[in-house]
Amino acid sequence: QSHLPDLRIFDVWVTPNQAASPRHRIWAQVENMGGSVARNFNLLCSYPCRPDQSGMQKSVAISFNQVIELWPNQNTKLSSSFDYQCTFPPPGGWIFQCMVDQERVIKEENENNNMFERILPSLP
Repeated sequence: QSHLPDLRIFDVWVTPNQAASPRHRIWAQVENMGGSVARNFNLLCSYPCRPDQSGMQKSVAISFNQVIELWPNQNTKLSSSFDYQCTFPPPGGWIFQCMVDQERVIKEENENNNMFERILPSLP
């Protein structure tokens, strides 16, 4: 049994936002599978746009502003509202990549399980 925290994202989804603007809300379910509390870590999601005529592909970041503290075996849902900034999605759908503790603030039991990717065929 490790005494270090171990953060992971186990689900990501998008819903319509209750407000008219921004139009969408992204959700991430994060859990601490480790043996001690994890504090002050960040969560960041991003999505790529289809390359433009020049071949440049931009990636748009969505930050989450909640202060996060998770105890062992605790999980929580975090959300952030956003407007989709691409004219067209990449081929195959909207790809959302999320990473917990992207800045590596928390020393974890497993540093290789912090990324989660969800491909959505359309946005709500």
